[in-house]
Amino acid sequence: MNVTINQLLIAVVILLIAGCSTKNRTEIVPLGTKQPSALELCKADVGSPHYYRKAILVADTTTRNDIARDLPGLAHLTTQRLHAHLDGLKRFNVLAAQATSFASNDINTAERVRHIGQQYASQFVVKLEIMDLTLHSPKGFLVELFTKKRRDVLISLFIYDAEHGVQFYSKQYQGSVSGDVVGYPGHESRVSVSWFNTVLGVKVDQMLKDMSRQINERLACVPFATEVLAVSGGKIHINAGYLHGLNPGATLQVYHRSDLRTGEGIKQLEGKGGWIRVNTVLPNQSIASVTEKRSVSSLVNVGDIVRAW
Repeated sequence: MNVTINQLLIAVVILLIAGCSTKNRTEIVPLGTKQPSALELCKADVGSPHYYRKAILVADTTTRNDIARDLPGLAHLTTQRLHAHLDGLKRFNVLAAQATSFASNDINTAERVRHIGQQYASQFVVKLEIMDLTLHSPKGFLVELFTKKRRDVLISLFIYDAEHGVQFYSKQYQGSVSGDVVGYPGHESRVSVSWFNTVLGVKVDQMLKDMSRQINERLACVPFATEVLAVSGGKIHINAGYLHGLNPGATLQVYHRSDLRTGEGIKQLEGKGGWIRVNTVLPNQSIASVTEKRSVSSLVNVGDIVRAW
């Protein structure tokens, strides 16, 4: 019996030593192990700061070199379709407005994006540019009779931070489609939603779906932000409401905008101004109060930015 007890004691000591060495050992992740995506890391669960819906403006799509004359209205249709796909994700407050077109590489692009963001109270601006829809038609009667027409598709996606007017992400989506890829040559008919049932429309629609998922992935971990509209009588009016996922009791952090601007005209965020608590929620606005025992005017100013963290 004594031998058995000694053996048990020795075994326990060995296990304790092994446990300590395991605890202090750095975990090695094997090569090829799948890392969690931004959507997994920043889940939009109720009660999480990632639950708030960031405001995104879908700007007018532009086309390069007046391409696809046989598909009149295609630029406007793709704008609407991307809006619908983003709205279907239920993670954004998606906005759309006419006369929001701009060039992606113009010298005034940053200023234009900031103007649009302020005008429509959007945190981000996304834009598409149809760069190529070249139609390849076979030459010769017999060749044309037995050979399918082919069309190249190239669409660029741009994502801008509306606060600074800075483009922080872009990606090109391209492909090639064969078959019935001709639109309405010689007619004034504009393409409609039913066009997405054509072989070319299906391809473009898939690209737009991929773009909406990419936008979601890129913005998942970016903090929700909006602007202070007014400060009066201890009440702080902010430019977001329940359409953005806000509810009474939500807390947001205040950041002061600097009076200084860089040479590019970018507003800089200064130090933190404290926290506010949302009390009353309207569709696109909310009323909040400070959470600290200090005067509102000492913590929050009109034009300040409030963020999820």
